[in-house]
Amino acid sequence: MTGVKNIARNVRARRSAANLMQKELAERSGVTPAFICCLEKGEKQPSLGTLEKLAAALGCTISDLIGEDSHEPRTA
Repeated sequence: MTGVKNIARNVRARRSAANLMQKELAERSGVTPAFICCLEKGEKQPSLGTLEKLAAALGCTISDLIGEDSHEPRTA
C-alpha cells in the first residue's frame, strides 16, 4: 500500500476510534474539514508539520500515522 493510502487509512481509523468528526479533528489540528476529507480519501499528502498537528490532535505519533498496519501482510 502506498504511503498516502497508509496515512489515509490510519488517520481515518484513529479519528473514528477517538469518536471525532472530521470537523472536530480539523479544528484540533488547524486544518480545514475539506483537507481532512481529502486526506482520508488519499487525495492529499500532508506536510510534516501537518502530520505533527494531526498526531498531537489524535494522541499518537507521526509513525503511527504513516506506518503500515502490522496485521496487513507486506508485499514486495
